[in-house]
Amino acid sequence: MMKSELFEWLERRTPVHLSVIFPTEDARRDSRFILAAVRNLLVLDPPLGALPTLWRSAHDLRALVTRLVRARDLVVGEELQQVIDRGLYNTTLETTFSGLWDARFDHAETQDAADAIELLVSSSYPMTDGATWVKHDMALFWLTLASQNGVIDRAVAWLPLDAPECTDGLDNLYQFILSAERWAALGSPLRFLIGLLEGTNTLERLEGHPLSGKLQESLV
Repeated sequence: MMKSELFEWLERRTPVHLSVIFPTEDARRDSRFILAAVRNLLVLDPPLGALPTLWRSAHDLRALVTRLVRARDLVVGEELQQVIDRGLYNTTLETTFSGLWDARFDHAETQDAADAIELLVSSSYPMTDGATWVKHDMALFWLTLASQNGVIDRAVAWLPLDAPECTDGLDNLYQFILSAERWAALGSPLRFLIGLLEGTNTLERLEGHPLSGKLQESLV
């Protein structure tokens, strides 16, 4: 895959996922380095087994939350605000959003919202309770707010996939792609770059799994 093709995909709104067959492991690894060099692009590389929470560590999330707490103004897109107000996705988002405003108040009053920030981070990562899709929504909520407030422009989850992993991991990837597609309409910047290796026959081994269709849709 050429660098120009990767940049072109980043500029498009859809598809939110891109599947690439790389000729070698070095070529696939180079794509990760290319992404890392893109300005204001958040690159996440979570293990497939821990995909529902997206973040590799609490530090990754804390950096976003801290900047949102300290921002002079907080921008919330109209569509996202409606989801929060009406509880359309899950009530956890409303609770977290309320906690964000509490943290912003603490920062405005005392310039010290460290405890409130840690509470927000700890309640969002790792999420030990709740369905998988609730965890997806939480990660997408923070990324969407970060994008709407200029903390990041875009975010890419870089996922090498050589052969079918455990069923749970494949199911989570498929479900997360569906969640990301749904959240794209709310302003989510999250994309998935799924790197396959030539000769591993990963797509053939995935035959019959719904993830196979998603990978085929955006295969280059």
